[in-house]
Amino acid sequence: MARRSDRPTLRTIAEMTGLAVTTVSRALLDAPQIAFETRQRVQRVAREIGYQPDRAARHLRTGRTNVISFVLDPHDELLGFSTSMISGLARACATPSIIW
Repeated sequence: MARRSDRPTLRTIAEMTGLAVTTVSRALLDAPQIAFETRQRVQRVAREIGYQPDRAARHLRTGRTNVISFVLDPHDELLGFSTSMISGLARACATPSIIW
């Protein structure tokens, strides 16, 4: 597992592209204020270096964790009910048409 400091950040992309960190952030969010070509370039660089947004930072900015908790009582396991529930939730979360 990569150490936190080894992960590419917005600053990494900014240094690679010669853009400001705020411009990189907005380009990754596909903000219309940023030129289309710039957005494409920033998003391409982010994909190439394996950039993943920091969940904790995103939570601080948006107030949303995008985490689902599912608590099950192991004593209530009945005929694979828990497995069915977890499989169904996983499918639902992976389906892009579902809007939370």
